[in-house]
Amino acid sequence: MRRAAIRGIQIEAFENKKQLLQCIRPSIYISIGGEAILNNSPEMQAITEDYIPYADGEIAVLALKKAGFKNVTKIPGVELWIDFLEARKNLKVAAVGSTPEVIQLFAQKFAQSFPQHTLVYFQDGFSIREKLEELGEKIALHQPDVVLLALGQPRQEILARDLYLKHRGIYFCLGGSFDVFTGKVDRAPQIFISLKLEWLFRLLMQPWRLKRIWRLPFLAIQIKLGFEEIRRV
Repeated sequence: MRRAAIRGIQIEAFENKKQLLQCIRPSIYISIGGEAILNNSPEMQAITEDYIPYADGEIAVLALKKAGFKNVTKIPGVELWIDFLEARKNLKVAAVGSTPEVIQLFAQKFAQSFPQHTLVYFQDGFSIREKLEELGEKIALHQPDVVLLALGQPRQEILARDLYLKHRGIYFCLGGSFDVFTGKVDRAPQIFISLKLEWLFRLLMQPWRLKRIWRLPFLAIQIKLGFEEIRRV
C-alpha cells in the first residue's frame, strides 16, 4: 500500500485513473480534495484509514508528491464511477443523494446511459435523513453491486461506512456528481481543467463557496514550503 497522511487524512498514491479502476473491489472509494484535508474531521480520518481514499484535487496531489510519490495525478471522482460502469456489464446499482428533482433526472439518464446495468434503487438525499435504518434495509434487500452516494462530505462517507457493515459492495462517494451527470451543474471547461483551476470555475459559478474554500491557497503554500507534516503510512 502506497499512502501518505496529512492532518490525519490518508490518501492512496494511485498513479492514474486507469490504475485505480483496475484495483476496484468491494470497498468505499473516497475522493480527497483540499476541503477534506482542511476540515479533517475525526470521522474522515478513520474512514480514510480503513477504506480507499484517492486524490481528487490538486492539493491532495501536491501532498502525495511532497511525500515522495512523484508519479501521481488527480483522479476526478465525477469521471471515476462513469468509467467504471462503462467498463462493466450486468451490475445492480443503487443511487442515493441530491434533491428529489435531480435524483429523478438521474434515474432517467442512468437508464439511457447504462442499459447494460439495472438501477435497483434510488432515493434523494433529503428523504433519508430520518430513515437511515430503513435505507440500510433497502440496500440489504436489493443487494446492489454498486452504491452511489452523493450527499457531501463527510455525511456520504459516514453513511457508506454504516451501509458497508450491512452490505458489502462497491461504494462511490460522489459529492455533487449527480448534478453534473444530469446537467443541472456545468463542469469546468477544459481550459480550466488544464490550468488546474477547476476550483476557480466552481467559485465563479457558485460564489457562496468562498466561505468554504478561501483557506485552500494558504494550505497549498504551507505544503509547498514544507510547513505541513506529511508522512508515508
